[in-house]
Formats: sequence, C-alpha cells, structure tokens
Amino acid sequence: MDANLHVVADTAEARARANNVALSTALLLTLLAVAGGIALERRAALVRRVERERGLAAELDARVEERTRELTAANARMAQEVREREAAERELRQAQSELIQAARLATLGQMSAAISHEFNQPLAAIRSYSDNAEQLIAAGREQDAVGNLRRIAGLVDRMGAMSAHLKLFSRQADADVAPMPLTQAIDGAMLLLDGLVRRRGVRLLIERPERGPYVNAGAIRLEQVVVNLISNALDAVEGRPDPTVWVAVREVDGMAELSVADNGPGIDEANRERITAPFFTTKSEGRGLGLGLAIVYKIVRDFGGRLLVGDRDQGGALMRVWLPIAEPGAAGPASARPVQR
Repeated sequence: MDANLHVVADTAEARARANNVALSTALLLTLLAVAGGIALERRAALVRRVERERGLAAELDARVEERTRELTAANARMAQEVREREAAERELRQAQSELIQAARLATLGQMSAAISHEFNQPLAAIRSYSDNAEQLIAAGREQDAVGNLRRIAGLVDRMGAMSAHLKLFSRQADADVAPMPLTQAIDGAMLLLDGLVRRRGVRLLIERPERGPYVNAGAIRLEQVVVNLISNALDAVEGRPDPTVWVAVREVDGMAELSVADNGPGIDEANRERITAPFFTTKSEGRGLGLGLAIVYKIVRDFGGRLLVGDRDQGGALMRVWLPIAEPGAAGPASARPVQR
C-alpha cells in the first residue's frame, strides 16, 4: 500500500537567504556595471586626450614649420642686406678715397704758384752761379768756381727733394698704418708749404719735441692733415696786419696733440657744428671746395683720434688733433724755443 509523507516546514529563512543571494548578485552586477562604465569612461577620456595631444602636436609642428620658413626668409633677407651693406661700404670707402685724392690734388693746385716760385728761385740761382763759375774759371779762380758748383749741387738736391715729395703727396692715399713720429708729418708739410708761407709774409712759429711722439698713422694721410690745417690757417690770416700761425706738438693726457692756431677772425659758434661737413666753407667763392676739414676729420677718425675745433683765448681759430700714442712713443722734451720760418 502506497503512502505519502508530507513534511511541513517554515520557508521564511530560505526565502531570506534567496533574497540575500539575489540582492548580492544584483549588487555585484551593479558594481561590475559601474566599474565597467568607469573604465569605459576613462578609456574614452584617454582616447580624447591622446587625440587632443596629437592635434596639439600637429598644430605645434605646423607652427614650427611656419616659423622655420619665416626665419629662413628673414635670414635670406638679412644676408642680402649684409651683402648690400658691404657693397655700399666698399663704394663709400672708394668714394672717400677718391674724395681725399681730389682734395689733395686741389691743395697742390692752390699751392702751385708758391711751388713754381720755389723752383724758379733755385733755377735763377743756378743760372747765376753757373755764369759766375764760367767767368771764375776763365779768370783762373778755380777754387771759387768749385764753391759755385757746390752751391749749384745743393740747389739741385733741394729741387729734387721737393719734386720727389710732390710726387709722393700726389699719390693715392696710403693704406698702411704704422708707428711714425708726428713731427715727420710737419717736416713733410713744410716742404710743400714753406714757399707759400714766405710769399704771403706769414710768421709761422713751430714748437715741437726733439723726437716723437709716435702715432699709428699713414705717412701721406697724416701729412695731408697737417697741410690742410696749416693751409686753412694761412687763408684765415690773409690781410691781417701781423699774420701769425702757431703749430705745436706735445703730449696731453697720454695723447699726442697737434695744434694749429692763428690770429684770424676765428670760427663763429653757429658754424662749429658744420665746420667739418663736406663742402661747407666760410671762404669766398673760388677760394676752396669746403673739403679740407672734412678730410681732416675723416682721416683723424680713421687713425682712432679726435679733431677739436675752437678759438684761441686771444682771438683766432684753434684746431687740435688728438691721436693715441704708439710704440715707440717716448716723446723727447719739448723745445723751449719756437722754430720761426
């Protein structure tokens, strides 16, 4: 005989456990879903950041490339400007050299009358001495005739020295700069100007050391500085009752100074700023090109020196050239007696 057994038990605890399992499972699934969402969001953010950085890198590369092109173009323009400036400087130096040469030849032209006088006097003396020598020989006075011939030889030597110096002075400006005595330029200038000084009746007083001071300069250009300054002074004192020009060489504050002063009318205050400008002149028409002081200023600056323009306390112009002393540069004691020509 079949029998059925029925057990009656309380299911509340089982349902509670089932509910807990279901709740835990749901919570776990929720946590997994949240974690997955967070991971996906982080991945998306990473992807966006990478893309943004790639964009920034591409933009930076584009800017660098653009800037590189701009810099390359700027460098090309700068290189072209440098070439143009170098060409302009070469043309300027060539023009300045030609201007200096033109001023030198103009100076020789202005001195031509005095130079002609300097040659005519020895030639007349040579003719006189030679005629006298012929008569002395005919009279049997050979010793006296020999004395005349020696005088003729001295005059010929003087003319030869002056001719050689004129040829040297008329050359293109020298480019070599080397230590030389400042007084050497005065000696050379006086070979050219001595006749003009005497012909105009100007009292020229020169105060100079026995030797030195030495300066770094080109001999021809430095001599042109002296010639131009003294020539301007000679023009300034023309027509004065007691025309006088003072030239002095000394050391001042470790510099070699060449000063040229005169007792002329001096320089107006308004003209001092323009006095060294090319083609500016206070002389009457036909008396000058207005290049003398401009050339002096340029040459002195090339030698690392300064040109100071002013007036004497007693009246008249005072031009001072300061040049750095070079080795050997020990200047001798200044002569106490001025040299008068």
